[in-house]
Amino acid sequence: MSINIENAHAYALAWFHAALSERKLWSEVEYFLKMFCPDIEDLIQLDNETDLAYIMKSPRGITLAISGTRDDHLWDPGWRRNFKIHSVNGWHEGFKKSFDDMIKSPLDHALRQWTGKLWIHGHSAGYPIGLNAAHYARKWFPNRKSELIGLCGPQGVDSNGAAQCRKEHVCATALQIGNHDPVDDAFKIVSRLFKRLDAQDYGYIVRLPHVPGLPGTLENPIADAVVGGHGPKYVNRCLQKLFINWGKPDWREQVEYLQAVMKVAIK
Repeated sequence: MSINIENAHAYALAWFHAALSERKLWSEVEYFLKMFCPDIEDLIQLDNETDLAYIMKSPRGITLAISGTRDDHLWDPGWRRNFKIHSVNGWHEGFKKSFDDMIKSPLDHALRQWTGKLWIHGHSAGYPIGLNAAHYARKWFPNRKSELIGLCGPQGVDSNGAAQCRKEHVCATALQIGNHDPVDDAFKIVSRLFKRLDAQDYGYIVRLPHVPGLPGTLENPIADAVVGGHGPKYVNRCLQKLFINWGKPDWREQVEYLQAVMKVAIK
């Protein structure tokens, strides 16, 4: 099937890039980019022991895709990063460090060299890391259009950080599963327990409809997360249901896009 995912709705495209950035190997990322984004003009590959990201230039503009937590074990670097919840001038310490260490300099270079709107996408931890990127772009490139659309992300700012985002008019949308995915409120809960980060939501929140069946058969938020309710494959199904519920003229087309790229996700 020949398909250019960049023609899809922004939510479907956000899912594609967020899920793709969580692949384990660059060969896999490149394979699916060539398959579904045939008009790529340039690509910057970024990774370290904790995160993977890429910055892509295409006719649509500039796309920054950021992985969620890539590790399978709670003691691995990504999970240790997630729980560095101290506030650094309003920002979750761990997510800010991920942005500063790996993404800030290459993103700055891309914004100086390339034209077009900046789109930022990430799933889970990729959303709050992406919020750092969105704030940076608005603060230092105020004339450049930029937008963050992420999925199932925990909080990455406290009241101070949220105020900084509002000051720079950061445009952000969070697609959340609601009560069937506890990750989106994870740091609100932790911050109340340990009072280390006054965790705040930032961005326009879109509540995706819950889809019964696996994952989600037990209809319990913790069980759903354990069996995959937080994972991109399940988010894809919820996005399909969202478009069906909207009933707009192109809803079938959007569902077809999502079905075509279902194999991109690894979890």
